[in-house]
Amino acid sequence: MQALSEMFDQMTAERHKTGAEEYGAFKFLENDTLDMLCEELADISNYARYTFIKVKLLQAALAEAASASGVDTSTEAMLGQLDGDLRNAEGWRDDPKAGFGQPGGWESE
Repeated sequence: MQALSEMFDQMTAERHKTGAEEYGAFKFLENDTLDMLCEELADISNYARYTFIKVKLLQAALAEAASASGVDTSTEAMLGQLDGDLRNAEGWRDDPKAGFGQPGGWESE
């Protein structure tokens, strides 16, 4: 998770630097950033809709494939498998009190 957070930080820093180089370091002071944000929110809303559709289609395809192969897709079964996979992965601390996403549990690199 830490690596993904750092990736996001790097991406935003690079976009800020590119914008400053292309438009000027303080150009944002001249722009109506609230109006720009509203435009971006409309885009984000559409991305959320499209992603929802893709997730539902993927979910249906996975359920169909699991059903055809007899795989248990209950939440309990999936979490049990995930917990087992993480415990066998490099970087897992063997702390019986720690669960997935808890301090002492999975360590990101």
